[in-house]
Order: sequence, then C-alpha cells, then structure tokens
Amino acid sequence: MAVDLTTTYLGLELRSPVVASASPVTGSLAALEQLGRAGVGAIVLPSVFQEQLADADELDETAEFAVEEARASHRRAVDLEAYNRGPGDALLLVRRARKAAGVPVIASLNWAGGAAPTAFARAAEIAGADALELNVQLVGEPDEDAAGVEARALVAVRAVREAIAIPLAVKLAPYVTALPNLARRLVAAGADGLVLFHRLHGARLDLDTGQLEPHLALSTSAELGLVLRWLPALRPLLPTTSLGACTGIHTGEDVARAIAAGGDVAMVAAALIEHGPARAAGIVGELEEALARRGHGSLADLRAAVASACGDARSGYLDALQARMARFRAEGDPGS
Repeated sequence: MAVDLTTTYLGLELRSPVVASASPVTGSLAALEQLGRAGVGAIVLPSVFQEQLADADELDETAEFAVEEARASHRRAVDLEAYNRGPGDALLLVRRARKAAGVPVIASLNWAGGAAPTAFARAAEIAGADALELNVQLVGEPDEDAAGVEARALVAVRAVREAIAIPLAVKLAPYVTALPNLARRLVAAGADGLVLFHRLHGARLDLDTGQLEPHLALSTSAELGLVLRWLPALRPLLPTTSLGACTGIHTGEDVARAIAAGGDVAMVAAALIEHGPARAAGIVGELEEALARRGHGSLADLRAAVASACGDARSGYLDALQARMARFRAEGDPGS
C-alpha cells in the first residue's frame, strides 16, 4: 500500500513529517547529505546561541559577508564539520546546507532574554535559510514575574518577525504557567509555528567531590507523553498554526502518535545522536509501515481516524488511574 507522507510546516511543503532537529549531527555537510537521502522532510541546523552574537553592526557586516559568500560559490574551503563555531560559520553552513541535503533547511537561534537577535535573523535569511527557529528560554530575574518574562519574549518575537520575510517558528519549554495563552500571544506576535518542546537539562551532584555538574541525558520515547498532552489542547486553539513535536521522538510509531495528536512534523535529535543520521531512514520506513498496517494512505487519514479519541487530558488521567486501581484490587491488596 502506497503511503503519502507529505505535510506542510511553516508554509513549506515537505515530503515527510520527520524533521532532523538541531543537534551536532546537523552541523556536518556529510550528515546533511545522508539525512537528505534518508527521506527527512526538513533539517534544523545547530543553534547559534545569543551569547555568541557580536553587536548589531558586526552582524550587519556578517549579513553582507553571507551575500558575498553566496555569490562566490566554493572559492575557498571552510571546515564545517565542527558544531557551531560561531555565527559566521553558521551562516556559511546555512548557505551550503540546502544544496547538500536537498530539503528545506531551518536556521536555529537560542535566545535567552537579551536584545532581539534581528541582525542574525536577517543574515540567516540572506544566507538562504528557508525558515528560522527561535528557541526561547523563558528565564527571569529574581524580581521579575512571569508576565514580565513573557512580555520580553513577545517583544523579541515581534522584532524578529519584522526583520525577516521567511517563516518563523518559536520553540518553547514545557514549564509555562499558562501555555495556551502564551501560545496564542506568540502567534499574534508573528510566530508562524510553535515547537513543543525544548528540554531543560539537569545537573549531577558528585557526593564525594561536592561538585555540581551539568548532566546531559538523551531523551527516551517515554518523554513524548508531555508533548502528546499539549498538542491536542493547542491544535483547536491554533488551527492554522504549524505545530512541531520535539522530545521523545525515536521511532516511526512515535512520529505517528505526534501527527495523530495534532502535530505537523515530528523532530528527531537524540535518536540521530545515538545511532547516526542513517537512523532517519529507519524512522521514515517505520512511519510508512505504521500507517499502512492500519490502512491509512496518508497523514490526513491517520489524523481523521484518531481525532475523536483525543479527549480531555484530566478526565483521561482519572480513567487511567481508576483502571490501574481496579487491576490492583483484582490482583489483591497486600495491605488489606
């Protein structure tokens, strides 16, 4: 059975909903070529962090530099195998990525609350990015409330939206007091899409040395549950806004769940880091098999088949809890 995996994300027509998310894997031209052959629909390039950006004047010059480099073809060799060696090399990667991968490429910028990164956003567009993903870190000062933090983020999104003509996605963390409200305001401020979610990495405390160190643990499919909690809640509120599922996407079944719950694409990072870019082909194949096995000829068929089953999360939790307790009682309560 032929399965149509095409989807639309940020106004871009994609051959597949499997998107390679920002990671060191997408910083290599060789890996970009491999991801393109594997059947991904789009690729998000490694993030440039706000702390790496020079002042606006220097970045304006960098934008002009990107234009000249784009005209120059391959006049000089530049090593792009290292992950994110700064905004200059990031722009060179943007320019070369589309040709290497053969699919739309999305530049990524990690914003942590400073001045709106409009200069780099413009430079990324000039360099040839098909879209921009703004990874918003909602971190406030001790004397700043949640409303103040969100207000600054909205200002930054508006500024970036006014600076570029390409589509803009905003990537969020899950720990927001009123996510539906913020989501609607971000869209009103100019976001063409929302990505749920970026992961907040924890720390590890060595009890022998007393040292507190950053701890990077790759996601598992179990973490997709949080994304599946919010996709069905946001989809009716934002019917024309692109929604990307990110975190916990490791298999084709994970992708199918994310799409069925209301996502337009499912973004993969940890699986590619762990198994290499070749894993993308396996995920795309598993997605095709998951749909064909259930008699779905397209992603639209999948969504239609499960739309009525995506009910209220709170009542669903109570149903699951009651079912668990009923099974516990049937097996016998050792405390009774």
